[in-house]
Amino acid sequence: MSDHLEGECPVVMPDGAGRMLFVPHIKHFNEHHPHLALRVMVAFSKTIPELIATGQVDLGIVFDTHTLAGDCCRASRN
Repeated sequence: MSDHLEGECPVVMPDGAGRMLFVPHIKHFNEHHPHLALRVMVAFSKTIPELIATGQVDLGIVFDTHTLAGDCCRASRN
């Protein structure tokens, strides 16, 4: 397996978090991995696990964990 990342990675997060917290991290990631495009989307925290489970996104960031009531999702690529 190579350390070289390429392709597209859909990421979803709550709107406020994306704008305030992750923009610098996304810029840093893009500088270090220019061949992997992050496609950032926004959604409500309670809908993010479903987006992961249905394969609509590869990575989800959730802040309002008490609304998940213990639900856990893991995405896998075939």
